[in-house]
Amino acid sequence: MKRFIILTLGMFLTFTMPALSMTHLIVLGSCPPYKHGANEEASKKMEESCRNNTEAVMKAFTDKFNVDPSHEYELVQENATYAKLTSTMEEIKAESSPGDLLVVYVNSHGGLVPHHYKGYPVNSEVFALYTEEEPTDFGKAVDDKVWMAVREFRDMITDAMHEAKLDVVLIFEACHSEASSEPIKHSSITLRSEQRLAALYSARADQSASFSDNGNYARFTENLVAAIQNLKKGQHLFDAYALAAEETYIGQLKKCLSFSDADKEWVFSHPEKFYEHCTQQPDFYDPKGLLMDVVFD
Repeated sequence: MKRFIILTLGMFLTFTMPALSMTHLIVLGSCPPYKHGANEEASKKMEESCRNNTEAVMKAFTDKFNVDPSHEYELVQENATYAKLTSTMEEIKAESSPGDLLVVYVNSHGGLVPHHYKGYPVNSEVFALYTEEEPTDFGKAVDDKVWMAVREFRDMITDAMHEAKLDVVLIFEACHSEASSEPIKHSSITLRSEQRLAALYSARADQSASFSDNGNYARFTENLVAAIQNLKKGQHLFDAYALAAEETYIGQLKKCLSFSDADKEWVFSHPEKFYEHCTQQPDFYDPKGLLMDVVFD
């Protein structure tokens, strides 16, 4: 029996894999107060959603996959910083054992930002880790290790996989989160590696990640948590993902189709607006079936 570390679809297969038990849980939520500018009400609502998401994910994984509360790590808002994340990863490497599973849930704003990676200029996806004030220069915020580039995040994760012999599941809750897929796929963890790497993306690269109808949660996270909580004995994380992906697409499309005439005029005026805001389709990367090894038993 492997141990299971967590950093915070309706498809049933006939083969079985050994269930994993979970010993560490880390969830990260960064929803900085400047996202909506001077709109304090919208900023407060987003901060509440961020906290709701991380708490719900933590509870779902704890309830269903037996996470030991003494090994849970919640990095939210002022604790969702570059320094806190990297130090937590060092702590996990020190206390983990070969064959453990690390699951990382990240809820943040993201986007393409010009910055430097290993000294070379690049334009790629970054995570906006928490700051009270909006950086005046996004690229400098990445270079100064205030925000984190996906490539740096990937390197941090894969270094831990090599050093501590971990399997890893990543869960990204962010607009355009599938833009992270290429750096994740093209990492030092290859198909021939002993360790396994899987990722869930809340939206495709050209799509926004929406909120639930009441605005209290991110839509994909709400659906994933509900699907995990409703797992039956013997079902696995891929089952939960598949159902959550379906519910996310249907829920957001229904919301758009019920817009007022004025809102419909805006969103239906150009196809790219409609597809970005109304057809949220989560995606996944799991070349070696790791998600089906995370079993509720």
